Amino acid sequence: ARNHPHGKDGQVFAEGIARYCEELQRGTIFSEETFKELHTYAEEEIKDIREQISSNPIMTIRSIREDLIIKSYPVGHHMVYSILYADHDLKIEEIIKMELFEFYRKYESCILSKNFKPVISITSGRGELDYQKTLAELELAYKKSHK
Repeated sequence: ARNHPHGKDGQVFAEGIARYCEELQRGTIFSEETFKELHTYAEEEIKDIREQISSNPIMTIRSIREDLIIKSYPVGHHMVYSILYADHDLKIEEIIKMELFEFYRKYESCILSKNFKPVISITSGRGELDYQKTLAELELAYKKSHK
């Protein structure tokens, strides 16, 4: 199966596209200020998830997914905005066609090019929340609690 952006894990991606398209209808004006605001907001949402995980490491994968889905709107919006802000040649249609991992890799390279830390990553470990690292932490916590 392809990593298509419309699966459960593609929620951040899908919401980001939806939010960006809404903005587009209102006429998006790219600015450093908006870029920074969106990054800060998305970062706060992700830090909230991180805190929940550290206070309750026995959280299930499902509840993390649900949290990410709730927070996918601001995080996804930030990600799509960041890509288009950093890469002026890219069109929204090209982002829509991306596979999930490609979208995350593109986001990471764009946000790093602006000297900002990615709020979310899948496997690189660079994100405020790294999906693979978080799953490993949860697995470890689960094993410790079931000894």
